[in-house]
Amino acid sequence: MSPSIFRNHADFAAALPKRGGLLALDVSKRAIGLAGTDAERRMVTPLFTHVRKSWTHDREALLRLLKERRPAGLVVGWPLGLDDREGEACDRVRNFLDLFVPLAGLPVFLQDERFTTGGVEAAIEAGELPPPGRDGKIDHLAAALILAEALRSIEGTSTG
Repeated sequence: MSPSIFRNHADFAAALPKRGGLLALDVSKRAIGLAGTDAERRMVTPLFTHVRKSWTHDREALLRLLKERRPAGLVVGWPLGLDDREGEACDRVRNFLDLFVPLAGLPVFLQDERFTTGGVEAAIEAGELPPPGRDGKIDHLAAALILAEALRSIEGTSTG
């Protein structure tokens, strides 16, 4: 993988400029959930769930979003197994990153996302998050939780 992909919060924080939003991606076979922060990285906003059709379709939609939001870095959900092992899901995300990271040209942090979907479902049931729309997609909400967790972890480690 590219040297701009980090697993250590402090190294990722050091690679970021002092100001600039982050964009989170929750990549699965069928969809990519997207969430972002403000330039000060204080507030996380679920954006939308992109339904995947082809690499060309995904690439164009994501490049359009990068152009609109101009993030300083990306946080990508890293779907480790409960046993801490990288399986097929990590291979799919890695393949996606191999194609996308060179186009994005941004530092990327891999955030453990093992319990994200369950956390979103529990938060919806508790009334802490809005229920999904008519399409039933919650990927963008999962991306928001992934991004919020990454922000908590890098808080105070930023040196940029």
